Amino acid sequence: MKKKVIIFDFDGTIADTTPFIFNFIRGITGRMGWPPLTEDEFNLVRGLTYREIINKYRVPLIKIPFYLLKGRWEIERRIDEVEVCGGIIETLKKLKEKDLHLRIVSTNSKKNIEKFIKHHHLNYFDSIDSVFNIFGKANFLKKLISKNHWDPMKVVYVGDEVRDIEAGKAAGIDVISVTWGLNTKELLLKNHPTAIVDNPRQILQCMDCRDGL
Repeated sequence: MKKKVIIFDFDGTIADTTPFIFNFIRGITGRMGWPPLTEDEFNLVRGLTYREIINKYRVPLIKIPFYLLKGRWEIERRIDEVEVCGGIIETLKKLKEKDLHLRIVSTNSKKNIEKFIKHHHLNYFDSIDSVFNIFGKANFLKKLISKNHWDPMKVVYVGDEVRDIEAGKAAGIDVISVTWGLNTKELLLKNHPTAIVDNPRQILQCMDCRDGL
């Protein structure tokens, strides 16, 4: 069945914010009394889910909203330095030419996303939604699909993390995982997305596939 709606995650999928996330996590671990996070250790962290990271570094759940806000502020402060993930612009353009409804659902702030889109001239999205809960995407996607009377079989979510896979599955929609973002390919594969792609062009191939997506 051909898709009509493609919902994108933002960080690590469209915007290359992984270096900023590295610096942010390094700051958190320092404040938690851990040694500064090295790049090698960060690569190991990329192979963990958010829940595993929270348990590993004993992050108090009550502080997660604070860290989320602080992360948004850090990215807002340096949003003009954030690059577009390689190859995604041409893919977005071609998807829009197929008359698909393109949307962003992210835990980043709408203000940050809009500023990024304006800066990079990414005028391909019909709407942008911000979810202030790192584990709240599933409920938001369900409400979004219901509100717009979309057939879940015609909706796909594209993201770079395990929580994107979990959210899409919980909402009853297909998920395309991208390997150029935060979580490693190995971790994504373990969580069984509908499809996994190594470059943005393959998203187009998924959309053109007669079987499966």
